[in-house]
Amino acid sequence: HHAFLLPANPDFKSNLVYPLFPTYLGSDYALQIGAQVISETTSIGWFDNNDYLTYASANFGPAGTTKGIRINYAKANHGGKVEVRLGLGTEGQLIGEFSPASTRGWYTYFTAYLAIDEDIEGVHDITFVGKDTGGVLNLAWFELSDFSERSDVYSRIPVTEYADQSGIRFENVQSTNGDFTIGYYDNGDYVTYANVNFGPAG
Repeated sequence: HHAFLLPANPDFKSNLVYPLFPTYLGSDYALQIGAQVISETTSIGWFDNNDYLTYASANFGPAGTTKGIRINYAKANHGGKVEVRLGLGTEGQLIGEFSPASTRGWYTYFTAYLAIDEDIEGVHDITFVGKDTGGVLNLAWFELSDFSERSDVYSRIPVTEYADQSGIRFENVQSTNGDFTIGYYDNGDYVTYANVNFGPAG
């Protein structure tokens, strides 16, 4: 067998097309440190402080197209956060942070809506970095999004679809609409929701 090199063509352009708003299963990572795939699932568990997961070739589209990330996760404990970075490893550009609230079980999954910097464009690898605790979350899937379902004025947003929080917990009860409710909402706690359309002034 013989190895040989072909001369590089400076005018070469790839014909690969990466779809907008791709969905990634937790197990679709290109590289990871520390975490594990949960047995007989496609979800990630054992995601702890300074562990990371890198997912390849996410298409953000033109600047301003992708407004955030839907992240489907479960969590039985409290504390910890996820840094979202571009590129491989733990030192890439930080584009968002997410503090997952407890969902009251490692197999009870909610979908949160994480806001990110909106000036990102093109195709990038994405890395999730665990911070501050063991058991940051179990990750089932995530997807890039333009949050189009929130483009209408007076959109109804379930409380579980938050972007960030501190101090709150979800209760094991549901409202008359079937949504889970927030409890333990105390002095200094907060919940943030992304891309809420208030319409024109007044």
